[in-house]
Amino acid sequence: MKDFLAVESFDANGKTLTIMLFMRMKLPTTSFTLPVTVPESMLKTLISRLPKECELSQRMQANLVSIFHEAQNSVATGNPPEEEVQLLLTARFEDGETSTLFQKTDRKLTRLKQMLNRLLEDGNPRFVYMVFGMLLGNSPDPDTIEQYVAFCVKRNETDRLLNWLNFPSTHEGCSVETITNLADIAIYHKQYFDGEALCDLALHENYGNVAALIGKAQCRYQIGKDDYLVFLQKAFHFNKRITVETVTRRFQFRRDVRADVFDVLSLKDAMAEVRIPPEALKRKELLSLPYRTESSQGSIYFVRKELAAWKETMDTLSIVSGRFGRG
Repeated sequence: MKDFLAVESFDANGKTLTIMLFMRMKLPTTSFTLPVTVPESMLKTLISRLPKECELSQRMQANLVSIFHEAQNSVATGNPPEEEVQLLLTARFEDGETSTLFQKTDRKLTRLKQMLNRLLEDGNPRFVYMVFGMLLGNSPDPDTIEQYVAFCVKRNETDRLLNWLNFPSTHEGCSVETITNLADIAIYHKQYFDGEALCDLALHENYGNVAALIGKAQCRYQIGKDDYLVFLQKAFHFNKRITVETVTRRFQFRRDVRADVFDVLSLKDAMAEVRIPPEALKRKELLSLPYRTESSQGSIYFVRKELAAWKETMDTLSIVSGRFGRG
């Protein structure tokens, strides 16, 4: 991409416009906030803030003036509305320009989707997130949500998805994969009620969805419900291997509540109480053992209720006994 120009934010009441500008080999991605006045004056102000070696092409100057006119009209008359101004964008690639300038709303959104598909291949994440924000803020749809989920997961920025956990419940058309991914994200961020609702949606589509069954079990366990094991047993029935591997590596038996001092067990007492095989203890990270570490001394301890839940689950699914030949 050679150039990128977009409205980053616009406040009609405050009469301010923030422009994001990029010029390859000349200007890194930079934001400029300008007071909304006469378009030609706004352009002159912007040019004065640019590095001396950055010279705007006639085409880019014309695009900027067009955006400034839209902002000025919005401030003066309310037409176009503020949300329309915030959809203005233009980008120049090797093979031509894509722009939302001088387009009706539907055409703007179509152009933005075209832009998104090009940027997802090799675009700057800041540009990608901006276009996602424009699309999701104006016309969220299942396909765009699916792309957004995949992009955020790939970049390990799933916190950006927390505001979209309820989307599949209010919009038809989301794929089971997207719903299940959002359920995992909700659980990761400890949003257990949202996570359970998403798991229920996935199970409505396929009652044998192992990932959704395990996710629902995790949510039920964390919110203090004793029926979590029922869902793990169902998952085990549909696919033993995946259930065992997921439970041993990913199931979180540590609850997000403060432990009562009278419910704490030392490592020695824990081994005696639930008969943890020494071989299993050596592989505690691979068996979801809910151990905790005393910060000052680094010693391991357990919470009795968490350890009991771990033991019951491992016995029910024959995980520890199956691997080490003992209970």
